[in-house]
Amino acid sequence: MSKHTPGPWQVGHFDSNMICDSDGANRGCAPIARVEGTAAERRANARLIAAAPELLEALRGLLDPATNEDGEWYRQAREAARAAIAKAEGK
Repeated sequence: MSKHTPGPWQVGHFDSNMICDSDGANRGCAPIARVEGTAAERRANARLIAAAPELLEALRGLLDPATNEDGEWYRQAREAARAAIAKAEGK
């Protein structure tokens, strides 16, 4: 499997159909994806795609075999998951 563009990603400021690499190295928007559909579908899909790197990292954290469900590390992994979900949902 080839590597993906590392996050964070964001919905384009001037074009909400565009998903951009928001690492700060590229001024403005370095496009990585474009969404189609109705205006509502585009906004929802763009938010979900932009949250993908954070969702992936949060899931990796929750599935780490070294995770102690009662420990601080697990609490932080759950908070990262909640934040990624909120980003995907536009909250």
